[in-house]
Amino acid sequence: MAESSEIKAIRAWLRTCPLINASAPFMIDYFDDDPTCYAIYSSPSEITYKTDILGNVYADSVQTKSFYFRVSMPATADARVMADNLELLNGLITWMQLQALTKNWPEIEGCRVISLVPTLTPYAMQASTNEMSYQITIQLRYRKEA
Repeated sequence: MAESSEIKAIRAWLRTCPLINASAPFMIDYFDDDPTCYAIYSSPSEITYKTDILGNVYADSVQTKSFYFRVSMPATADARVMADNLELLNGLITWMQLQALTKNWPEIEGCRVISLVPTLTPYAMQASTNEMSYQITIQLRYRKEA
């Protein structure tokens, strides 16, 4: 079933990844204090326009939007735990790349997805003594259908 917004569709699609803990909270534009919490955020994206031969400016039917996926994971001085955290995130990127190869993308109402790919490797965004937040940037390219 097609979702009504891009961010809801991407969230539902990411939930199908076997690496995502199905019982963990998965927020939209909000992050909880849960020890393992996921979130998808919208990110500023340029809107592209075209100009017809009469000089009329209109939104291009093909648009690109950026989002970022954030996850909170346990942090410790144990290098193995921290390496496992990054392995999970690298696994998520690999899963997303495999979905792109098979064009297994989310269904978005009124749109045809052209691509949905990670654009940055995982990086630590916020840290405390027992928790680390990581982020992955995701880019959605789609065509608005009439």
